[in-house]
Amino acid sequence: MAFVNASVRKGFFFDSDYLMVALLFLLVLFSAKGFAFSVDVPQSIEVSNSSFFYATITNTSDESVPLIVNFFSPLKSTVSVPSTIAPNSSVQAKVTLSNNNFKNGNSVSSTLEANFGGTIVQKQIILNFTNSKSDSGILSSAFSFASFFLEVNSFNLFDWIIFWVLVIVAAVLLVSFIARVRKRA
Repeated sequence: MAFVNASVRKGFFFDSDYLMVALLFLLVLFSAKGFAFSVDVPQSIEVSNSSFFYATITNTSDESVPLIVNFFSPLKSTVSVPSTIAPNSSVQAKVTLSNNNFKNGNSVSSTLEANFGGTIVQKQIILNFTNSKSDSGILSSAFSFASFFLEVNSFNLFDWIIFWVLVIVAAVLLVSFIARVRKRA
């Protein structure tokens, strides 16, 4: 029977478990195809008899994708936008509105939807109806601080699921790593 001295410590080294976890983590991290699209629009628009606004659509991925932009509103509207968006570039979509039904002082919610070859980004826009030709409402809403917080609304269900799964995987890996280090020490 051999006696083992309890004061002898094993040195820290990478075994096959650590290498397998690191390999799986890198595989998941780099195998996901990343698409990053954004749509910047004013939070609210002042609509007179005939108004228009611009939406800046950005593709920060490395692929050219087809682009379809729709504007859902009770007003008659037309959208002018290119049919594709090049990688790492931005395009301007012009949305022209015609106010035939609503009176001065009314507000209506509308949605601008951009479809990037299957990935859909939606933005909510409030339409305020006036009879004046002033564009000051467009400028003041474009530079509002509240538009920063509207970016959270661009996440769809799939984006939130991916985000929380990655957070949980990172937490489990961190806890297991700390437990292994404490066990070996």
